[in-house]
Amino acid sequence: MLGVGISVPVIAYCESFLKAISFPKTFDDLSFTERVEVKTEGYEPFADLSAYDIFTILETDAGIPDEIAADETPTTMPSDTPTNPQQPGTTPTAPPTPTTPPSPSQPPRPSLPPSQPAPTGGNGYCSIKNSEIQDNQQNPVGKPVYERDYKFCSRYGYRKIYGKNDPHHGFDIGCTEANYQNPVFAIANGVVERAHKCSKGSSAGNYILINHKNGFKTYYMHLDKMFVTQGQQVSAGCKIGEIGYTGGAKANQAAFANEMCPKMRQSISHLHYEIHYTGNQTSITQNGQTFPIRHGFLGKSSIDPSYFMGVPQHMQ
Repeated sequence: MLGVGISVPVIAYCESFLKAISFPKTFDDLSFTERVEVKTEGYEPFADLSAYDIFTILETDAGIPDEIAADETPTTMPSDTPTNPQQPGTTPTAPPTPTTPPSPSQPPRPSLPPSQPAPTGGNGYCSIKNSEIQDNQQNPVGKPVYERDYKFCSRYGYRKIYGKNDPHHGFDIGCTEANYQNPVFAIANGVVERAHKCSKGSSAGNYILINHKNGFKTYYMHLDKMFVTQGQQVSAGCKIGEIGYTGGAKANQAAFANEMCPKMRQSISHLHYEIHYTGNQTSITQNGQTFPIRHGFLGKSSIDPSYFMGVPQHMQ
């Protein structure tokens, strides 16, 4: 016997229980060491979440850039050149008369359908308006949620996962069950470029992409519901969706490989919010305030939303 009645077999059993084991890096198979590393990696905003919840959010976010890039890659248009396959043993036919090429002055094919009328009333678009967002705002300044609902849980920038720097192109808001189905608002006037319904193997889940003036685009991801459609004009401050937990295929590949709309857990309902910029300015001025625009960081056109949201903490 050792000490105060603790036997050698008991000590050996405890040591074997605490010993780190290498598991496959999936949501369900985190090793003891990996769970500790995730908890101590410096994710202060994740203080209220379990290691499993943190892992789910990190892995889900990691799958978003590739999914969006694949989803928005223009499809190849079929050739307009007529074909005339020659059958063996037949008399050749004369080639078709070439058509006159279109005039260079013709306008390009529109990338978006004509704007649709904005539905109102009920629980739909603009049934709720956020007075914290300036009316008729053109630039994405402010928070796309109510201030009372705001709680950030993961910043924009590089985060470590399994010892590697993982780029996070957005800013996560919520990460609690209390935020589930809370309203999400258009941060500025614009046109809905995409209202993407959650699909098989999705990490972004239901998401909305709004094209604003001055080169800005905003993404709103993991939504529970969407109240706008592609091509629709939206106004700053109007409700466009609700916070949800759709997506999560990247973190749960084995469990959700065949799910048409994979989901995380309601306990980590949150909004993944991104701002992209395609212009050349290095700053914008809104209501007397100047907001910096960083180019090329993380290898994307995305910019740090914290500058525009009035969040004092941001990752340099």
